[in-house]
Amino acid sequence: VNFWYEIGGGNDWIILEVGDKWDWGLASSLAKAPKPPYVIEFDAKFAQTPNEVAMGFVFAGDKPGNNCPDYSSADAFYRHDECFNHFYNPQWYWAGEKLHLIWQRVDELVWCPDCGGSPMKRRGDTENLGQMDNVKNDGWNSHRVEVREGNIKYYVGRPYDAELTLQHEYNDTRWINDPYFGVFAYAGEYTSSVARYEYFSITPLDN
Repeated sequence: VNFWYEIGGGNDWIILEVGDKWDWGLASSLAKAPKPPYVIEFDAKFAQTPNEVAMGFVFAGDKPGNNCPDYSSADAFYRHDECFNHFYNPQWYWAGEKLHLIWQRVDELVWCPDCGGSPMKRRGDTENLGQMDNVKNDGWNSHRVEVREGNIKYYVGRPYDAELTLQHEYNDTRWINDPYFGVFAYAGEYTSSVARYEYFSITPLDN
């Protein structure tokens, strides 16, 4: 898992790369979102568009420990409990040359190195919502998630659209008072996942 900033030449991107097949990773500045209600907005795209890879973002994550991640050993780094043990994880998955939405509420991480793929499994509620509406499948899209006490609304659309399209509304808000957020990527069997993000904004939202 690699994470870096690319600045210059007209680019100002956050880039997250996951190289090992069937593995996933996330990266965070460990800045805190405001108390709900708040809104997260950003643009994102795949660096390339191979099948069976995903990218996304995470929010409402926890940070109970001090070392995030724990670099004391390879085992501690992967089998961690210092941060992001639960969170919401909207993902857009590339399949059949189209973007599909996976909505995941992660309630716990389970260490299972003999289960195949990543040794750290995400457990919780997962919804496969199918093909996304009104998006650019092979380019930049604008994303907006509104986090309120009663629900979470997730909008995606083509950049510069006057209104983005509501892709999903979710009513289980058990984790929303945890403030940490970041970006996510998942690699498929045949190729790495390289995700680009820009124009991140996290601001309070009026009721």
